Amino acid sequence: MTSRTIPLARRRRHALLLHELAHLVAECGAAAASLFRPAAMAPPEAAEIEVDLGRCVRLCQTADGSLEWARQQDAARWPAAPAPVDGRTFEARRVAAEAEAVLGLCDREAAVPLAAVARRVVDVWLTDRAAALVLIAEPVAGGECTGEELLDEATVIAAVDGLRMLHRVPDGPQEPDPALEAERCLRASTAFALAAVLASCDLD
Repeated sequence: MTSRTIPLARRRRHALLLHELAHLVAECGAAAASLFRPAAMAPPEAAEIEVDLGRCVRLCQTADGSLEWARQQDAARWPAAPAPVDGRTFEARRVAAEAEAVLGLCDREAAVPLAAVARRVVDVWLTDRAAALVLIAEPVAGGECTGEELLDEATVIAAVDGLRMLHRVPDGPQEPDPALEAERCLRASTAFALAAVLASCDLD
């Protein structure tokens, strides 16, 4: 085994949150696989295939709490670290963001100046990291916030995207579609993976 020293940086300050995000990536993948496996194992002539949505349900029930627990534990371990700009829980932010999207309500996030920039960083990070870094540099240079504050907010936004995907309710009263449930889990895992990348990123 190769041992390496991890610098005292954001990945140390967010160590438990990173652990939970990585765990959620794996659990989302496992939940999706559990929905695909019955079809893969069934004979070609099978007209109906039974699937168990239990893993998806458990993810919905526990993901908000696990991320909030990790964030609080990290904060207790590093009391000198800057406090979140938006102190709401992951669950509260997920519910507010969903209400804003579905009902057109004005979420409190709109009142946080760096939230809009953080959202743009999340949206472009995977496709154009250079552009994302420019988005971060501009408000930092203007003294509006620190790069750490902006990345922390972007981390939460990406994680909330994943939580919203897990909690997305199908349109209409129809029975859950296993293929759509699997897709939902995989899309959530992508958001959680991005949140982990942002949580471990250092600008130095």
